[in-house]
Amino acid sequence: MSNSKRLQRVLALCSDVLDRPGAERMAYLAKACHGDFRLRASVESVLVALKDARQFMDVADIRADNFVDFVGESAGEYRLTELLGISPLGAVYRATDDKGHDFAVRVVRGHLWARELIERFTDELDIYSRIRHPGIAALLDGGVTVNGSPYVVYEFVDGVSIDEYCDRHRLDVRQRVAMLRRVCLAAHAGHAHLTAWRSLRPSNVLVTADGVPKLLDFALATLLHRQHGPVLSNDTTMKSMWASQFAAPETYEGVTQSVTADVYSLGAMAFELLTGQRPQPVQPDEPATAAVARASEQVRGNTDWALRKAIAHRRSTSPRALARALTGNLDAVLDKAMRRLSTQRFDSASAFARALTKHLNRQPLHLDDDRLRSGSWSKSGVFVVGLVLGATAAGGLAYLHFIRGLF
Repeated sequence: MSNSKRLQRVLALCSDVLDRPGAERMAYLAKACHGDFRLRASVESVLVALKDARQFMDVADIRADNFVDFVGESAGEYRLTELLGISPLGAVYRATDDKGHDFAVRVVRGHLWARELIERFTDELDIYSRIRHPGIAALLDGGVTVNGSPYVVYEFVDGVSIDEYCDRHRLDVRQRVAMLRRVCLAAHAGHAHLTAWRSLRPSNVLVTADGVPKLLDFALATLLHRQHGPVLSNDTTMKSMWASQFAAPETYEGVTQSVTADVYSLGAMAFELLTGQRPQPVQPDEPATAAVARASEQVRGNTDWALRKAIAHRRSTSPRALARALTGNLDAVLDKAMRRLSTQRFDSASAFARALTKHLNRQPLHLDDDRLRSGSWSKSGVFVVGLVLGATAAGGLAYLHFIRGLF
């Protein structure tokens, strides 16, 4: 990926303007642009952004009523043709280049701090654009729009969200676990490049027509974090960008985050895909050892019988069978992924994937988790007791038959 010549020209003019006394800047800019009003608007928008170098985004920018639709506009060499979605991070558009190829372009709300940060942003885009993984929507390009907002260009994924795909195809529990395993491995591939996702949720995982899940917004969180710096406990603007029902508790607490925050999000996503319900969030006043309700318990505790049947139907099973399928190992695996304390979760997305693989292969799970051992042993205990009682009953019948034969 190479940065557009236009962007380089904008940055060069910004530098030249700032090198001049304040009274001479606008006259110099007008002369340097030679009547190119679009170029002048680009430079002026970046200069305006520099006036507030302390803040990456304005809180007002993330309100829906302040949203500006850029359909019909251009982001570098890409023409924005269709609005695909809006989030606190910004808007995602379908876009085309001059060859008619489709792309997904996310225009991030707000402005970059300063020229050197814009340059670093584009430099890091160049690094991440070289990374390829079949489970990750490839980052291809990026830059800054004419209004000073950064944008990132991704491979266009023609698919639907993972929850919609699973429900539409009525995937059963094992099939959903297999799909989740692939998602975990893709997330781990991003982590291997020092990239935290921080936006893992069903809507950010699209599944293609041939059943391949792809994670969206690769490297976006890392790029924004490096421009803005760490999110502080009182930084409501940046926290609102990442907060969701799938976010780890530390997202809201201003704690330094690691890949285990993504593990929590993966666990919350798995919980919803398997149970049809979102996990109950951990409350701030709960003890650090608090855990969410078990998946099987939440299925059994759903008092809406019609909804329970509909959820089970979309998983090609019955409500009782769904609860049984989640009891034991899956309960414990999800519990470990969503522990409130990050140190008690799986230490990586690949470790989460390995646990799911063992479950699919019906191999023993050796997790440092009392809930897993109690769940597994409870099942084993019932099985052993059943064998003992069965053997005792069989022995008794044989004995009675023997005595009856004597007389």
